[in-house]
Amino acid sequence: MWWNCVRGGEHYTKEVPELLLDESEPEFCSTVITSMVTQCESIRSVFEKIESFRKLQRIFAYVLRFYRNCEETCKEKRIMCRYPTTSEMRESMKIIVKTVQHMEFASEIAKLEKGEPSKKFHNLSPFLDDGMLRVGGRLRHSNLPYSTKHQYILPHHNIVVQNLVRCIHKENLHVGPLVLLAAVRRQFWVTNARSVARKITRSCVQCFKVKPIITGQFMGDLPSTRCDRSLSFQRVGLDFAGPFLIKQAGRNAAPVKGYICVFVCMVTRGIHLEAVENLSTEAFIAALLRFVSRRGVPQELLSDNGTNFVGAKHELHDLYQLFKLQQMEKKIFEFCQPREIKWKMNPPGAPHMGGMWEAGVKSVKTILKRVCKTSLLTMVEFATLLCQIEVVLNSRPLYAHSDDPIDPEALTPGHFLID
Repeated sequence: MWWNCVRGGEHYTKEVPELLLDESEPEFCSTVITSMVTQCESIRSVFEKIESFRKLQRIFAYVLRFYRNCEETCKEKRIMCRYPTTSEMRESMKIIVKTVQHMEFASEIAKLEKGEPSKKFHNLSPFLDDGMLRVGGRLRHSNLPYSTKHQYILPHHNIVVQNLVRCIHKENLHVGPLVLLAAVRRQFWVTNARSVARKITRSCVQCFKVKPIITGQFMGDLPSTRCDRSLSFQRVGLDFAGPFLIKQAGRNAAPVKGYICVFVCMVTRGIHLEAVENLSTEAFIAALLRFVSRRGVPQELLSDNGTNFVGAKHELHDLYQLFKLQQMEKKIFEFCQPREIKWKMNPPGAPHMGGMWEAGVKSVKTILKRVCKTSLLTMVEFATLLCQIEVVLNSRPLYAHSDDPIDPEALTPGHFLID
């Protein structure tokens, strides 16, 4: 090693033996200095970047798993599965809700922790549950689920809450604002939720594409079947929807036509859907027999008259051919007579008298267009999707949902069907 020295104003270089350098001395020890730059990003910016609420929920679930695995010293007790568990998803939901509440309602939470009343949510009777705001109300002794009796209070202007409502809208097959509001109220109490539900449904691209143009019509008097009280599916309206292309087995097999037989309760507005392979008499009687076996024998069956399809082309012409057959009339008579079922048809040229089942057909077709788009389904997949649509349509509220937290959940046709 060479050492630079100065003596008498002259510079000279002197060799220093390696043995003279003692590395134990601090001035001769070689040290490595490292620096790490960290950037702290606020949680609000993270919420704004992730548009999908389920994706955000999974991210929080993975972070929660990483935190717990780091604390766990035993490797065998660590969770190493690929997807988040149900408990992890529930806890991540609570963490997201708690974070949003502390971001927006910090002052209200601080008042409740001190025992002071909340002026902003005094009509909701809020209380703290594990540091989270919940609705109090007067349903504490009811048999409803705890999350339905005491919903989480969330702000309507927060981006996470809007993504949550949008997620519920998609998971419920793009339902309307009333059904969306009822679905949100099962677990969350969003401030100004009615306007949020309308905003989400109006801004949905798929809902906007299939939104029909509605013209005003002068409505006639309601028939007696709509006004008199009776059990579910005792007075039933019947109609067909279709055709829909059904995929067959095989690589190059051409798709075939399939239809939907729609049964609508004239009193409770409940809907029963049956997939029909074709417009033959045997297929129709089989669908009618499945309906009677599952829903009971009705007193009246109402349907359109076959002459309504006389001038129709393409798909409705098949319905005309079906209703025109004498064999069809004979089969229906043989089916209905021993069961004491009255079959009534609308007058010729008056399809508007079946507005109840026509509205049911419209609701079914609307959901099918939004969900399936142009994809082809097999008959089993088609029947399974019809069961899902039936559940969603039977969950529609029969009246406008109330903003009062004291009121129970909205009355739907499903309450009459499965209590």
